[in-house]
Amino acid sequence: MIKVTTKAVSRANEFRMALQANKHLALVEMGGHGMTQIDPLTPVAKKNGGALAGSNRFDVESDTVVFSNNMEYAVYVEFGHLTRSGKTGIRRIVPPQSFMRRGLNNAVAGFKKIIKHHMGV
Repeated sequence: MIKVTTKAVSRANEFRMALQANKHLALVEMGGHGMTQIDPLTPVAKKNGGALAGSNRFDVESDTVVFSNNMEYAVYVEFGHLTRSGKTGIRRIVPPQSFMRRGLNNAVAGFKKIIKHHMGV
């Protein structure tokens, strides 16, 4: 026979609430850590003076940290692109400068430490 008391249910709810709070704190800390890895790798053009780097963001959505950059050209910098000269018609490949992917790959070890610290895993 299993006996469940209101005290046991109350303790389980307290544990669940504490786990939820720790999870959110861990996600926010992971977002901050990810930004410390992404920002230094973000290219700064002389022309725009750091507009791309200043647009790096993270948001915590439910059980996820979302890293983003809302500059319209960020995807072209991250993945590279082709250009064409208007005068000569010559195509040129602009190689990727994957600041977001490299930064997040660099952050993985730190993410694991944060999870262990907050979640006791």
